[in-house]
Amino acid sequence: MKVFLVERGGPFSSLRADAGNHIPEIVMSPLLILNKATSLPLSSSGWHRHYDACVLPGELYLETPELSRHIPVIAYGGAETAFSCFEAGATDFMCEGWTRLELEARLYRFWQPSLACEEGFLSLRGNRLEWEGSVAGSAAFVELSPGEAMILRRLFAIPGRVATAGLLRGTSTSGDESSRALSMRVSRLKSRLSGFRPGLGDCIRSKRGEGYLWISR
Repeated sequence: MKVFLVERGGPFSSLRADAGNHIPEIVMSPLLILNKATSLPLSSSGWHRHYDACVLPGELYLETPELSRHIPVIAYGGAETAFSCFEAGATDFMCEGWTRLELEARLYRFWQPSLACEEGFLSLRGNRLEWEGSVAGSAAFVELSPGEAMILRRLFAIPGRVATAGLLRGTSTSGDESSRALSMRVSRLKSRLSGFRPGLGDCIRSKRGEGYLWISR
């Protein structure tokens, strides 16, 4: 998992970008890498296509709320800004004084989400979707493609809220061709899910002109 961190004070302050605008890389674990900077790159560079999530100050996020249309955002700051960040579309929020351990936990919850569903729980572990029923021994799994897992992970991150087409594509690309491609990918994913658990694909709903959302049954 690769994450872009905009830090203004906090547990990583001792690591600074050099004069050549090099973005330091922090390897937190074999599965988690942070690139740290003090500001966001230009949106025209398409930098967000190279990351799985972005962590930045709430005030900065509220100045660039369109960012959450293209990448999951974890905002941080004073508690008074939390509601505004969630309303603007942030995936999660950390209050001031957050620690490295809390950040790892928030990112883990995003990367390996779990949701209650009919008669059990769904968990996404990498590309594997697992279902565990309330009855002992009733468990199953299905291997998804990386693209299918990415779509499902971003829907799971904000259940009941609309995930824009750009967020589900992982790119800012727009147009009829990309919209049709996404529609086909979502349709295939819904078929995979219903083949895994009858009716599970119906949990993905479309909202015309906006995107898709996950509604737990």
